[in-house]
Amino acid sequence: MGRIGRWLLREADRSDDRSRARLLRLLENGPPVSTMLDCGAAAGETTAMIARAARATTVMGLEIVPEHLEALRARGIEPILGSLDDGIPLPDGAVDLVVASHVIEHVADTDKLVLECFRVLKPGGRFAVVTPNLGAALNIFFLLMGKQPTVAEVSDVALPGTWSPRGREVRRVGPGHRRLFTKGALLGLLEYHGFERGRVVSSGFLPVPGVGSAVLTRALPRFASNLIAVARKP
Repeated sequence: MGRIGRWLLREADRSDDRSRARLLRLLENGPPVSTMLDCGAAAGETTAMIARAARATTVMGLEIVPEHLEALRARGIEPILGSLDDGIPLPDGAVDLVVASHVIEHVADTDKLVLECFRVLKPGGRFAVVTPNLGAALNIFFLLMGKQPTVAEVSDVALPGTWSPRGREVRRVGPGHRRLFTKGALLGLLEYHGFERGRVVSSGFLPVPGVGSAVLTRALPRFASNLIAVARKP
C-alpha cells in the first residue's frame, strides 16, 4: 500500500471517529435511559462510550463472535450471543434504547432487523442507527468514473472493480455490505415499520480531511459519508 492509500485509510478511520462522536453528542442531549442494547457490540469499547453518553444503567451487547463475550463482561456489559438474522433474544418492550452502529448495512433482512428493534423497545424508546450514505459525494465520484463504490460491496472476500486502499482482499468477521441507504430511504424504512419520523444528521466528507470535511458536511449534508438516525417508538 502506498502513501496515498495509507492516508485514505487514516481519513476513513477519522470519518468513523467523527460519526461516533456525533452519535454520542446526540445521545448526551437526549434523556437518560434505564436499559440499552447495542446490536453488534464487538468487544464493547464503543458500546461503553455510548452507554456513558446515554446515561444507561443496564447495558446489553448482542454479539455473534463468542470470543468477544468475556471482554463485554469485563466492561460491565451483559453479553448476548446471537445473530441478528435470528432475531433479538429479548422480550417485547425490554429496553429504552437500541443502537445499531454500522450494522444495518451488513444485514440482508433489514425489515426483520428494524421490526425486531421496534419490538424490544418500550413505548417512547429510541432506535439509533449509523450507516454509510449511499448518496455520498465519494460514491457519486466513483460511479461517474465507472468504478464500484467501495461501500457497495459485491463480494465478502474481495473488492473487484473499485479503487480501494485496502487492496483486493477483505478481512472481516461476518458478511460484507448487503444494503445501503440514502437519507430518505433510511428514514422511510424506519417510518414504514412504525417509528415516528426521526432525525437524521450527517457526518464526514471523504476524502476531505479535517476542517474541510466539517465545512462540507454542514454545507452539503446529503452528500456526507455517513448517516446517523435517531427514531422514536410511539
